[in-house]
Amino acid sequence: MMGGGLIKIIGASNVVIFLMINLFFKVDNNRFYLKYIILTLPFLGVKFLPNLDGFTAISTIFFFFLYQKNDLNFFERQFYNVVVFCLFLSILIGFFVADIKPDLDTIFHFFKLIPAFLFSGLIIKEIAEDSLFFQEVISWFKYLLIFSFLFLLAQMIIGPQFSLSGSLRPNVFISNGIRYPSFLADPQHYSQFVSVLCFVCLIKHKDSKYDYKDLLLVLLSLIAIMSSGGRSGLMGFLLGMALIIIFSKGYYKFIFIFAGIGLYFLIMQFQDKFSIFKRGTDLDNAYAFRYSIWVEAFDIFKKNPFFGIGLDNYSKHIFLHNPNQFWMDNNELLPFDVPENGNLKLLTELGGIGFTLIYMLFLYPVISAIYYFFRNKDFNFLLFFCAMLSFLLSFNGTYTFGEQRVFILIIAIIACIIGYKHLSIYELQNENADQEE
Repeated sequence: MMGGGLIKIIGASNVVIFLMINLFFKVDNNRFYLKYIILTLPFLGVKFLPNLDGFTAISTIFFFFLYQKNDLNFFERQFYNVVVFCLFLSILIGFFVADIKPDLDTIFHFFKLIPAFLFSGLIIKEIAEDSLFFQEVISWFKYLLIFSFLFLLAQMIIGPQFSLSGSLRPNVFISNGIRYPSFLADPQHYSQFVSVLCFVCLIKHKDSKYDYKDLLLVLLSLIAIMSSGGRSGLMGFLLGMALIIIFSKGYYKFIFIFAGIGLYFLIMQFQDKFSIFKRGTDLDNAYAFRYSIWVEAFDIFKKNPFFGIGLDNYSKHIFLHNPNQFWMDNNELLPFDVPENGNLKLLTELGGIGFTLIYMLFLYPVISAIYYFFRNKDFNFLLFFCAMLSFLLSFNGTYTFGEQRVFILIIAIIACIIGYKHLSIYELQNENADQEE
C-alpha cells in the first residue's frame, strides 16, 4: 500500500499544479478547469487535509477566483438549477427533522455537493456552445479510461496494494483470487466506472466511423470488469452492448457481433484468470442476505417517508437500531453504511422527496437521450442512454456515490447529455434553415 503520507502529498501536489498553471500560463479558465478535473480525476478523491479533497479544493478556488461567467441560458439549464435547488433545500430540511442531528463530517459532506453541481452546470454551458469542445470532452474521458487500464495493469503486476486509496475494501481479497479496483478503493465501484465510461468513449462525430481502436477499447473494458469481479457492472455492460447490436447499422452490427463471439471464446479460454469466475458465494445465499437488509432498509424509509433519516446517517441509524447489520474488520464490528442497494440508501437518508428529485436529474436526460435517438437518428444519444442504463442497473445493487470520483463522473455524463442535446437541436435548426434558403 502506498503510504498515507505519500498519497496526501500526491493529492496536495495536484492542487498546487492547478494553481501554478493558472498563475503562469494563459488559459481559458472555464475549459481548463473542466479539462483538469476530468484528466486528474483519479487523484481528486485524496484527502490531504481533514474533510478536504482535491476536487473540493480546486473547485472552491476556481469558482471563487477564476470562474468566467457564461450567460448562455436555455430550458434544460433552468430545469436543472431548479431541481438542484429543491434537492439542497430538501436535504437541509432533513437535517432539522431527523432524529440524528448532523455532525461536522456530515456538514462538510453536504457542502462538498455544491462544487460538484457547479462543475456539472459548467459542462452543460460550455458543451452547448461548441461541438468541437464536446469532442474534446469525449477525448478526455478516453484518456481517463485508458489511465484506469494502465493502473489496473500495474496492480496486476505489483499487487492491489499499489493504490491511491488509504485502505482497500475487504472485498478486494477473496478466498481464491483478487478483485482488482484499479485506482479506486472498491472493485464494485470500478466495474461500474468502466461499464459506464466505455459507452461514452465510443461516442464520435456524426461523420466518423468505428475502427479497431474502438473494439480494443471495448475488449479492454470487458477485461477490466471481469478482473474487478463486479457482477452488476458486467450486467450493465452486456445489456448496453446488446442494445448497440440491436439498433446499430448493418456494418457496425456485424463488427460488434463478430467481436462478441471472439470475446466469448477468449474469456472461456482464460476464465480461471478472471476474479468474476472465482467468487465463491452462493448466489441464493447472497440474495437471501441482501433481501433481509433491503427489507429492514425499506422499513426505515416507511418510518421516515418524506425527508428520510438525514444525509450520511445510515450507519449511525444502524448502530442504534439495527444491531444485525454489522461486518467484521480486523476483529472490530462496524455498522453497514449502505443497505446493499444504492436506491435504498437514497430513500432511507433523503426520503421520498430527495429520492424523487435525484431521479428527476437522472431520468430527464436519460429519457431525452432515447427520445432524440429515435427522432434524430443520432447514435450518440443511444450510447449516452446505454451508459446511464448501465449505471442505473449497477447502482441498484451497489451505492457508488460514496466514492466521490464515481459521483463526479456520473454527473459529468448527465451534463454532457444535456449540453449535447441543446447542441444537437441548435445544429438541426441551422441545417433546416440552410435547406429552406
